[in-house]
Amino acid sequence: MRFLILLILLLSINSYAEQYDLSTPEKTLLSYYKCSETKDEKCVLSHIKGISSFQFNVASKVIDYEIKKKIIFTNKEVTEWNTEGFIPSAMLGDIQIDIQQTTLYDSSIKETGMYTYVLRKYNNKWKIYSWYNWGSP
Repeated sequence: MRFLILLILLLSINSYAEQYDLSTPEKTLLSYYKCSETKDEKCVLSHIKGISSFQFNVASKVIDYEIKKKIIFTNKEVTEWNTEGFIPSAMLGDIQIDIQQTTLYDSSIKETGMYTYVLRKYNNKWKIYSWYNWGSP
């Protein structure tokens, strides 16, 4: 009986993660934004490597975003990232995507800023392992 319950639990966790398209960095971010829009913590966490909880700003909603730049990490980017001391360390083939994002706060205040997401392929799925905001007013 315990084995059956454990098997059902493992299959449900696996099927939950499988329902999102994480086949490319761009598709991972599109899916991540959809999860964020519905404020689904479990969904958001399935897109991010290395964290166990996620806090939403309940009074905000992303209303628009546009990819402005995509960088595939070569030796140059890996060295720059790792010299800055960011954690986790970068690896060859990681992808940095810079996004201009417009967020609506309290149903009336729009703010546009830049966000950087860094992704890595884990078991054939692209996941976010670092993100930060810059260039906001």
